[in-house]
Amino acid sequence: MPSTDELKSLEIWGHAHPIILGVGRVSHLAPEGKSEEERDEYLAVVAEKDPVVDRYRGLNEDGPMTGLETAWLTKVVGDSQPYN
Repeated sequence: MPSTDELKSLEIWGHAHPIILGVGRVSHLAPEGKSEEERDEYLAVVAEKDPVVDRYRGLNEDGPMTGLETAWLTKVVGDSQPYN
C-alpha cells in the first residue's frame, strides 16, 4: 500500500476509463462502403483533428482546465501518520 506522501503525487493516479472523443465515442469509425485505402485516409484525417489519447496515463499529463493552473488537485485531510 502506498504511503500518504506517495498518494499526494498526481503521477500515481490514472484514468480508469478511455477519454471520450469529440464525436461522443471512444474510438473513430470509418464509414461503410468505402475502399480500404479511402477508409485509412479518412481515419488518418479524423485522428489528426481529434486524436485518441492513451487510456493509461498519469493525471499529471492532463492539460489545465480553462481558468485554472491544472486539471487536478490533491489534498490530504486528516491524520497522515503511518500506522503499523
